[in-house]
Amino acid sequence: SDTLLKVLNDILDLSKIEAGMLEIEETTFDFHELLDDMGEVFSAQASGTLVRFGIHYGSGPGGMILGDPLRLKQVLFNLCHNAFKFTESGHVIIRGELGDVEAGQGVLTFSVTDSGVGIPEDRRMALFDPFTQAEQGTSRLYGGTGLGLAICKRLVDLMHGSIQVVSAPGVGSTFTVSVPVSVERGQTPAFKGQALVLAPADEIGQAMESVAMNGLGMKVERVQSLDEGLDALMGKAAYELIVAEAATVLEKKLGMDALAAWAKENPDSSVAIVQVAGSEPLSLPELDDGPLDNMRLLEEPLTRGKLLDRSPHTM
Repeated sequence: SDTLLKVLNDILDLSKIEAGMLEIEETTFDFHELLDDMGEVFSAQASGTLVRFGIHYGSGPGGMILGDPLRLKQVLFNLCHNAFKFTESGHVIIRGELGDVEAGQGVLTFSVTDSGVGIPEDRRMALFDPFTQAEQGTSRLYGGTGLGLAICKRLVDLMHGSIQVVSAPGVGSTFTVSVPVSVERGQTPAFKGQALVLAPADEIGQAMESVAMNGLGMKVERVQSLDEGLDALMGKAAYELIVAEAATVLEKKLGMDALAAWAKENPDSSVAIVQVAGSEPLSLPELDDGPLDNMRLLEEPLTRGKLLDRSPHTM
């Protein structure tokens, strides 16, 4: 029933667009929150799979912009849905960045990258045509109507933007959307201190670093091993936030206890342990008088919204 409803909605949307009945609205919104929303929507789809999921906040300024967040979400939803559908293992990364800002105008760019099956070169040009898919057997293997990308292309056209794809069979795909926007006001950094990120130098580690650096506006030091992280914590730097990938923390048996001891000694700082979505929840160390209020367990993808939520132990 859900599949049939999606088919009907896709056909209805495409019919409205081609009949000139769909209008693009202008609303003030925070595009970082839009990225947070995409993380929440697709975290369940990543759960229990072999696909790692990351949200990458670009180095450009954040803030409030004027555009159509509903239609942008619709475009991103279709692109992310396809990315997860055609990726059995590896990663899916959503990137967002506001660039070319001048005199109150800018360009908002989103991209969705996957390490999935990829698209043959001779099929790419027709991807944005209605009822077209990358391979003749795609609908039978993966489902779908072949309307999602056609709707994306037409919505982006209505927003006077562009959509492009770079792909290679067996390597994956990147779909990039750019739309002009008006910039209402800049973003005030949520934190002004320094953060330490314990994560490997892969796509997920880079995404985690971007959340603290670009999403929160912090100065970030990133290390790739638990030993490097513990050495940094014993140094002179005063960290307001520690973000650590669970696998990195568990490199040594006492890794979690070491971070808990640091959290106890620095009650005004925050420690976030990020684990793969759908994996067995880790047990956070507790003190004699109960759990540490400044140490939390979070699921991928790490987002700005999750770090701003100060509720203890929130997944």
